[in-house]
Amino acid sequence: MKLIKGAIVGCPSPGFRLESPLIQPNKVPEWEPGSEPEKLCVDDMLDVYCGEFGPWQLRHFVLTSLAWALEAFHTMVMIFADQEPAWRCVKGSGSLCDKKVASVCGLEPGSWEWQGGSESSTVAQWGLVCGEKYKVGLVQALFFAGCMIGAGVFGRLSDVDLGRKGFSTGGVGLCSFVLATEPVGPTKRRAAGMTTFCFFPTGIASLAGIAYVFLHGVLFMSPPPSPPSFFSSSSFRSFPSPRNALDDEVNDASNDNCSKEESGPVVDVIRSPITRFRLFVAVTINFTCSGVYYGLSLNVVNLETNLHLSVLLNAVAEMLAFIITAVLLDRFGRKPLAVGSQWISAIFCLTGCVVGNVGIWKVIKLCCGVLGIFGMAATYNLLFIYTAEIFPTVVRNTALGSATQAAQMGAILAPLVVVLGRVLPFLVFGLCGLFGGLLAFYLPETLNKPLYDPMGEGEADWRIT
Repeated sequence: MKLIKGAIVGCPSPGFRLESPLIQPNKVPEWEPGSEPEKLCVDDMLDVYCGEFGPWQLRHFVLTSLAWALEAFHTMVMIFADQEPAWRCVKGSGSLCDKKVASVCGLEPGSWEWQGGSESSTVAQWGLVCGEKYKVGLVQALFFAGCMIGAGVFGRLSDVDLGRKGFSTGGVGLCSFVLATEPVGPTKRRAAGMTTFCFFPTGIASLAGIAYVFLHGVLFMSPPPSPPSFFSSSSFRSFPSPRNALDDEVNDASNDNCSKEESGPVVDVIRSPITRFRLFVAVTINFTCSGVYYGLSLNVVNLETNLHLSVLLNAVAEMLAFIITAVLLDRFGRKPLAVGSQWISAIFCLTGCVVGNVGIWKVIKLCCGVLGIFGMAATYNLLFIYTAEIFPTVVRNTALGSATQAAQMGAILAPLVVVLGRVLPFLVFGLCGLFGGLLAFYLPETLNKPLYDPMGEGEADWRIT
């Protein structure tokens, strides 16, 4: 993308309106006839004229990143909406109902009832217990499948016709990430990009508070158009996409000075043995990491502890993991953090698999789940940067797209693992963490090393690794 120096009149002042265009194309200063206009990339324009992260960029960043919190509402509301509520014996049921049994599966129909009524959750409303319990995981898996389709479709449309403003849950996170980081200067962009992820656990923590206050009212967020959908759509009305803020005539003025990164097909990735193996490792780690992250988030329904407290603790653990990862990423490197964080999660998941579910052991199991999601959230935060750095420029976007699709597949399978009960989910998640950490050993360290540009670079790193 190019800008003609003479066509820039400055960037928004602190008192500007967010819906105002970044550039006023009708106010083009005159320059001397015959002089050659200087052409600047967008990053150069931000550095010279706007600043890399000023007050208007901060306001834009916060408002746009709030879409992550609203997406968390949509994604994690299933924890409360699909929970199995407490039950009680109906008066006069006599011997037909035994309060000491752990499940209602062996009780006579009509001898028991849900304490909150049939409207307390989708499980109570549709009778998704016993032999019908698998439908809970199936519906949740279909939700994540829809997110995968939405992320692909609207991610593409955001670069073509619709711009960054979105109206799809599946694509709003991706569009929000790009829209929030586009007007940020190059030296601040990575920190800003990692900070956007903190808004997701913030939304989860807020959801736990809303569910606690309104109890059964959490179901009002499930069917569309729900309040989170409305506010998410409204938040994108406040400001234009920086991609579209530039005049078409300015954008098309020249394409010579600024390089445009284009990515080859997936065949180019698998043609080289090095990139082929790295693609396999990156795809597998993204798959296991996403499955464990969403699996542990949804597995709180199997802990038999306070559901609202469990979700809140998980959200706090995620925020701490994101902050710690951002601080340590450039100090210890990508590889040690990728291996260590996955193994930390695996250790606590396997510990949660062997401890009981009675008395103090419930608390220990809850702590294992919180620390497990802490480790995997740390991996999730650094994985995007690490994956981008281990592939040459010509295939980087293709490799990132493949890894992202693998992560979505992991999220689809996570609910199906959670419905297996109290023990097996922890075992599966622990083994996934161990395997993912082992695979990360075979990736090169990229800290303080230049990005690979042409295919074939990185041969030495491969052999050392």
